[in-house]
Amino acid sequence: MKLQNILLAVCTGLLLTLSATAAADWQQEFLGAELRDANGGTVPVERLKGKIVGLYFSAHWCPPCRKFTPELVKFYDQLQQQKQPFEIVLVSSDKSEKEMYNYMQETKMKWLALPYGRPEKKSLSQKFSVTGIPALVILDATGQTITREGRAEVTTNSAGAFAKWEKTASKEAAPASKEAAPASKEAAPASKEAAPAGEDRPAISGAEVGVWTQDFAAAQALAAEKQLPLLLNFTGSDWCGWCKLMDRNVFSQAEWKQWAQKNLVLAYIDAPRDKSLVPEKFVARNQQLAQQYSVSGFPTYILLKADGQSVIERLGASREATAQSFILDLKKALLQTRPGGVKALLSPEQVAALEQAETALAAAQKPFDEALVQAREEYQRLNLAKQQAQDEAASKAAQEALDKWNAEITPKIEKLHAAVQSANASIAALYEIAVQKAEEK
Repeated sequence: MKLQNILLAVCTGLLLTLSATAAADWQQEFLGAELRDANGGTVPVERLKGKIVGLYFSAHWCPPCRKFTPELVKFYDQLQQQKQPFEIVLVSSDKSEKEMYNYMQETKMKWLALPYGRPEKKSLSQKFSVTGIPALVILDATGQTITREGRAEVTTNSAGAFAKWEKTASKEAAPASKEAAPASKEAAPASKEAAPAGEDRPAISGAEVGVWTQDFAAAQALAAEKQLPLLLNFTGSDWCGWCKLMDRNVFSQAEWKQWAQKNLVLAYIDAPRDKSLVPEKFVARNQQLAQQYSVSGFPTYILLKADGQSVIERLGASREATAQSFILDLKKALLQTRPGGVKALLSPEQVAALEQAETALAAAQKPFDEALVQAREEYQRLNLAKQQAQDEAASKAAQEALDKWNAEITPKIEKLHAAVQSANASIAALYEIAVQKAEEK
């Protein structure tokens, strides 16, 4: 899609050039065309245009959510009074649409929500690796991730959090003026801008080890011939901000190219706005592959075995990703295909530590999941009692009971969650040791 409008904005003293059309494309791609307000009213997604956006993963029944939400409401209201370019979109995990609207109204959320039950919720959770709530993911006006730690930053630095996000966004957006200008020439370099790492477009026929190609069949054949894993890059090359970020920070780097040329076959599965960027014969095939591998957002990276079909791992984009970190993620995934797997690379003591960590994770995960279910049920019971209160005194007593329960359950759930995170961290550390030993061998 050609850029039609150039939006000029001033952020922390820097002149930023953003594509209003591209921003709207991102918003609609991940959130849909419409959002909802607290009364169920329909609001076009364009309201988010040109703003820093917080995706708030939360639920009415979740005690930690109910503890954090009043802080976030106060933070949001202050920024609105200051007329700051900031919006929040609630991504609800409530049991019903009615619960979601009750939550918004009771806590006085003035922001918007993803319509209840929309499939985008699952894709957003996967893209941002949201495994627990509440979570607040902060995005800039082009849809790139500023931080996944919005909750912690609002809690610990509410006075300076937005300025920090704005400063980070301005640094990321500054080069955009070069991409967007001059508007009259923007169509000419589209093929270069769309290509990984700013190079020529991927090949449309044939395949070479470590070089992107659009010819999936050739990539499959080469992977089988060389007995190398095949990495599929599902991308929107001429519009997806995260795709371009990964191209710049990972795939353009010499470290990535050198490693890929020895270890991977690379297939580029593109869904651009400019249809001339992909040969017509590949369009339907790319759509079929996206459906086959349940791709719900861009970029998505699917690592396949040498047979070109069996999935080893799914990976996504990260603002913090580097060539080194992405290669490490791939190495960890590839350990699963080695004879004996990860444990064959570890010492007996390390194997014992890994098994202990896996046991600890299983032991921690079950009570954490059960506690969340129980908390949800108890919250619904207490909240129903409040709604059914016959007079003001009964309503006040019900609210006090709800507040007391919330204060008691929140630290318990946070403690259980911390145990899950600790076990996961131990497992990750041992996998990194296994990767190092595999390279030594």
